[in-house]
Amino acid sequence: MVGSLAVLGVVVTVPGLSHFFGSRPLGPVGWTIAVASAAGSVLVPAVAQGAAGVVARTGRSAGRRA
Repeated sequence: MVGSLAVLGVVVTVPGLSHFFGSRPLGPVGWTIAVASAAGSVLVPAVAQGAAGVVARTGRSAGRRA
């Protein structure tokens, strides 16, 4: 997984390779957006699953008071 990510990073970053594959090299803003999106796609479901587990164990949502 990490190896394929590294290869993709090289292909997208190197101007000759990226042009060959029909894309433009990413700059710092593009890399920031890509990394933040990837991190969010991993973290948001994990947090949601954890919150769902808490609700399932306690039988009530965190916002409800007894």
